Amino acid sequence: MIFVTFKYHHRYNESRYFLDFKIGTFDKKKTIKAENLDKSLKNLQWITPFDFITNSGEEINQLKLSVEYIKKNLKNKIIISNYLFLSSLVKSNIASPLKFYDTVSVPDLKNPFFNYYKSFFITKLKNNNVAVVYTTSEYYNNILINIFINKNCIISRKINSILYEHNINKCFLK
Repeated sequence: MIFVTFKYHHRYNESRYFLDFKIGTFDKKKTIKAENLDKSLKNLQWITPFDFITNSGEEINQLKLSVEYIKKNLKNKIIISNYLFLSSLVKSNIASPLKFYDTVSVPDLKNPFFNYYKSFFITKLKNNNVAVVYTTSEYYNNILINIFINKNCIISRKINSILYEHNINKCFLK
């Protein structure tokens, strides 16, 4: 038991071998200060295993632009994103039905519980008068489209290389 504890402590804590970072692809020298995004992230280093792995600075810039854009929108909104901290940076009322929008939390269309999830999601949006949904990837755009089967009721536009804005007001018209 002691051996296993030390092994996994070294592997996951000391070596930082976790998430999608594989040994050999993660270079600590390529990290940048996360406080460039927000002062609340002081003393943290930023790098991502996804699209911006070679240019973390550009990702930080796009996230800053996204946060500023979302802050300007006074309508009730939710954020569907893998950047779970965005709602805390926006510092406004975000009425998101879920915290996580991964394959575990959101049932697939073929799942027998999908209709329950869809009903729950739409009810939450209606109760909170949500007019705009922000997403940060095509995957999250597809979740939204699956919930509102009538794709014509969603007016979408790409704000920057990270952020999408979806106006869903037409989806609630009777």
